[in-house]
Amino acid sequence: MTGDPIVIDMDWTMPSIEHVVGRIFSAAEPFRLWGVPERVTDKHYRARAVDLHVGSTLTFDITDKHIVIQLRGGTCGNTIVRFLGGLHYHVNSDVGVDLLKWTDGEPSGSAQRRPRRCALSNQAGRPS
Repeated sequence: MTGDPIVIDMDWTMPSIEHVVGRIFSAAEPFRLWGVPERVTDKHYRARAVDLHVGSTLTFDITDKHIVIQLRGGTCGNTIVRFLGGLHYHVNSDVGVDLLKWTDGEPSGSAQRRPRRCALSNQAGRPS
């Protein structure tokens, strides 16, 4: 695999991430991801998953603090958008809000203004 992983900071609202991980990779709505998560440690799970919407594969590392996603070449970015949407609705509505950062200052307040550049979070060595 090439490229930078997508790192999502997590503040879990569920008492057990084991249960959530099982649901995420159960092939059911809303995530439609199929995989067999393996427990790496008590607070770390890894799953190689298939997106049943488009048939592409991804690798997920899920901990109590982060979700790290590695897309393979040719994977549709829509997979990440749908995954974030599912997390927003079913797990925590604040997840991923810092994924895109303004790199040229704050927006002017105009609803029509679009960023000239945006980058993935660049904190503590995370991808930019």
